[in-house]
Order: sequence, then C-alpha cells, then structure tokens
Amino acid sequence: MKTPRSDKWLTDYSGEHLFHELKMFWWLAGNIKPDMDAYLHDALLESFVVHLRNLVDFFYRAGQDDDVVAKDFFDKPGEWSANESTLLNSAHTRANKELSHLTAARKNEGDPEKPWDLAALHGEISAVAKDFANRASKTKLHEKVREFMKSTAGNVVLILGEHSHSTNTVSRYAIFPDVFPGRKIS
Repeated sequence: MKTPRSDKWLTDYSGEHLFHELKMFWWLAGNIKPDMDAYLHDALLESFVVHLRNLVDFFYRAGQDDDVVAKDFFDKPGEWSANESTLLNSAHTRANKELSHLTAARKNEGDPEKPWDLAALHGEISAVAKDFANRASKTKLHEKVREFMKSTAGNVVLILGEHSHSTNTVSRYAIFPDVFPGRKIS
C-alpha cells in the first residue's frame, strides 16, 4: 500500500525532482542537433528518452509504492486522469527496450521508424504537463513547476538559466520544439 506523503514533502519533491525532469526534457528537446558530434548526439538523445520515459511514468502510470506520480499531487487522486496516446505508449515501450537491453527489438539503421519524433513527443508531454500544472493542488505542487509550465519558449530559457547547474548550458542555445515542428532525430 502506498504511503501518503505530506503536502510539504510533495512541494519540496516537485520543486527539485519533477522540475528537474521537466527542465531537462525541454532543454534536450531543443538542443539535440542532427549535425552535432555523433557521440554527443547519441548521449543527448538517450538522455531525452530517459526523461521522456520518466515523465510518461509520472503522468500516466500508477507506479509502485515508492514511486511519485501525478495523482499524488491532487487532494483526491481520482481528480487526475490523462489518456496516454499511442505515440507515447509506443515511445515508452521502445525506451524500456532500447535503453535497458541489448535486444532484437532495437531499430536498425535505415528503419523508417528509427528516428524519434522529438517535436511530437515534446508536444504531447507539454500538453499533459500544462494540464497537470493547471489542475494540481496549490498546496502540493511547487510554484516553480507551475511557472515553468506557463512560460513561453522564450521565457523557458530564462527559467532554465536560473535553475541550471551550468550557465553556459542555457546561454548557448535558445531553440525549443515549438520553433521546429515536425523535427525527427534518429
């Protein structure tokens, strides 16, 4: 049985850990470039997929007893429900296989389904994250998560910069998926 957590605990948790997942997902979605060094590209893409998987788990999955999920941030857990799209479900399954296993399920070079559709995946996570931030309990969700989700693409850079471990990470790039719809990265 899941142990209930206090509002303060959830606020502190979301201000650190949920915020980290969201800011990394946003930053990675905007900064993986097809023309960058191949090793750096692959490392950033794998990181993007890890954060994607974590956010899908958070927003759509029930989780185990020690997992923190979106429902935890509502006074009545039944107030939160979101329908996981086929795209996110497939991406989650693929992430579980390709990031954790050497498996025959990996996509080979030239497979038309190998590229990750960063813009579409970001768009779906963005929509559910904004809905979550608008509806979650004011006493459970940290305000900086709400602030981040209300931001436009231009303001996201400023918010990320304030909460970044490395200032050059944010100042070098200011492109986010809203700016490049339809972009896919393999």
